Amino acid sequence: MKRFTLAIGIAVAAACSAGLAGCTHHAPSEQQDKGAPAFVTLQNVLPNAYQLYITDGNRRLDVGNVAPLQTVQIKVPAELVYPGARLALLAQPTLSGRNLTVPFTIHPGATVRLMLGR
Repeated sequence: MKRFTLAIGIAVAAACSAGLAGCTHHAPSEQQDKGAPAFVTLQNVLPNAYQLYITDGNRRLDVGNVAPLQTVQIKVPAELVYPGARLALLAQPTLSGRNLTVPFTIHPGATVRLMLGR
């Protein structure tokens, strides 16, 4: 009886794992419209200029710069955009000062407003 129960348990476990293998999920960017651009509108209220990067924690991509007291619009690289993408804007001062990091969440086709200095 123990062997029968063990055999049934193994068969059920195998069936469940095979069923889960058929339901593997793809990266969200493969399921959504890759053509929808996403933007960040950044307002710099500080008297410093910054070199800007967008990072997803693994990659750091250069997206331009912002002058003192200027507002710029940045197109987020398409390979980083998917629904609910958690990214961060890294602002590195061009002369001196400390790096600023502003985390944000973005979706395809969205525009996020961020501010440096508050």
